[in-house]
Amino acid sequence: MTRESKHAKAGWEREILLTTPLTKEDILKIKPIFVFFDTDNDGFLNPNECALVFNQLGFPGNTMAVTLTDFPGFCRLVGILKRRAREKDALDGALRHTFHLMDSVGTESLTSIDLRRYLRTLGIRISEEQSDRIAELLYPEDQTSFNEDCFVEFMKSQLAQMQNSFL
Repeated sequence: MTRESKHAKAGWEREILLTTPLTKEDILKIKPIFVFFDTDNDGFLNPNECALVFNQLGFPGNTMAVTLTDFPGFCRLVGILKRRAREKDALDGALRHTFHLMDSVGTESLTSIDLRRYLRTLGIRISEEQSDRIAELLYPEDQTSFNEDCFVEFMKSQLAQMQNSFL
């Protein structure tokens, strides 16, 4: 490795360490993956090679529109995916914690009464009719209460709709 390429490596590596959740160890682990999927050994992953990598990682091939990427670019993409996974885990955890705060009795399910009671602790006053309508959105078919998974999925879908309306 020439002196100039060492400086270039140090530059992109430092940038990746500062701008993504990747560690030096992550970068070392990613390099053999990049080399394996770089089927034509040109130092770049073309769109088909990137799609193959993402499919192997469990992401749809069209997760990111990638035209051509070198190793630093590939590290950035992996860093984005790692950040998204962490954000998803954090959101799930926060929503599950909220569910358990609302389930003060520990029944592992919530009714419109539980929802209204919890909202009142937050200073939000809603009528019985309003809490019934909200809870009905969460109820699985023909049920009168909803469980933690229904709550988390519903809240994530509502947050996604809100986020999309801002874009």
